[in-house]
Amino acid sequence: MVDKRLTCKERREELVTHIRELGLWNMPSYRILGEKYGVSHNQIAKDFKVIVSTFDPNELNKCFTEFYAADQKAMRELRKIILQGSNDDQMRAIDTMLRLQKGMTELLEAYAKKRKIPDKMEHQIKQVVINIVKPEEEIYEIKEKEVEKPKKKTKGEDNG
Repeated sequence: MVDKRLTCKERREELVTHIRELGLWNMPSYRILGEKYGVSHNQIAKDFKVIVSTFDPNELNKCFTEFYAADQKAMRELRKIILQGSNDDQMRAIDTMLRLQKGMTELLEAYAKKRKIPDKMEHQIKQVVINIVKPEEEIYEIKEKEVEKPKKKTKGEDNG
């Protein structure tokens, strides 16, 4: 099933042609494309990132608009299954819906079409113990100083 061995550049050019002809939503999976070109699905994913980053903004917006429409159509179909399907079908539909939304979110965040929510960071809290030790010797002295009170003036006294 492997086509003739193409260089990376030739493979990407062919993928660009297919994306423009079929649209992102109609492209085969990375696994199928990897088998076709004799590379891993991870390499195809990298190719797609490079390809999409070379599109001009208008073309990219068109791809995302079409992809979003396909995503919404898939979500409607999954909702029907959740409402009308058997228990097993409902569980598979819910799982698929979650994976679809996660993938869409990651795609939009990767190409700055949606603000990225910061990743959660795990922190370990270390216990801090502060021991306050009263020194055996006084560090400073407090000295009392007698302050003379001003004398009260009497009515008969002269101010000067």
